[in-house]
Amino acid sequence: MNGIQLSFCIPVMNRLGDLKATLRKNLDDNIEQRSEIEFLIVCFDKNQDTSNWINANFSTELESGYLRFVQSKVLTSWHFGKAKNAFHGLTRGRIYASLDGDNFTGKNGGRHIIDVFAAHDGNCVFHQFQGDWGDGTCGRLSLTMADYDEIGYDDDFLPRQWDELDAILSTLVRHPERRYVCYTGKSITRKSHPF
Repeated sequence: MNGIQLSFCIPVMNRLGDLKATLRKNLDDNIEQRSEIEFLIVCFDKNQDTSNWINANFSTELESGYLRFVQSKVLTSWHFGKAKNAFHGLTRGRIYASLDGDNFTGKNGGRHIIDVFAAHDGNCVFHQFQGDWGDGTCGRLSLTMADYDEIGYDDDFLPRQWDELDAILSTLVRHPERRYVCYTGKSITRKSHPF
């Protein structure tokens, strides 16, 4: 039976350098929970460089399913909403966690997300924004996989901006019983005037 609780979903396009800087560290930082966590990369590159590097350096993780790699059709240009929606039907976890190619999870970061959802009986939206625009954390959004599959991201938005804010709002509007969970003093409801 599938015991995967959390899917770290990493969409990349021409970001091999970022993965070289983060992927090994993220896998090592979550190794204790490898039976509960998967890292899933969907790659939109035109070439096979990222695929070749993953296969050459992570054969053990690929074989175990701790790391999974999908070569997707190429996007004509980068679009966060479309890229983040590419995980529909591919994940095995009960929690969707968005992770950019240049993000670090932190030590036991997957366990932290699982524990937050457990503390709220799965009835939450967890935003790991650290409060500073441009630091790469605003996109760190976790939803139940059911909410991700039902709502996801809006492909009609601009290629960059608003994608995670809309996903948060759409989930909370559709499911008002969900709790918005964030770090103390880091609430997007206070940091974003449009929100």
